[in-house]
Amino acid sequence: MFEEEQDNLDFQSYPEYDEELDFKNTKPCPHCRKLIPSNAISCLYCGESVSLAKKPQWIIWLIVFVLLCFLLLVLF
Repeated sequence: MFEEEQDNLDFQSYPEYDEELDFKNTKPCPHCRKLIPSNAISCLYCGESVSLAKKPQWIIWLIVFVLLCFLLLVLF
């Protein structure tokens, strides 16, 4: 059974990450506040994901729209 599972794992089919980290442009990690490359996916120090730290723009616009609709409903 273990041999069957081992055959299913094909690590060479995964694409490699070709982009190199840019140490000239840095930003603080939102979790540990240490400087990391601006194009990093996760923090080199604490290991937390930094790509999900930003909220998507559509969520912000949705919240603004709902608040404006609520204000218009209350005022009129």
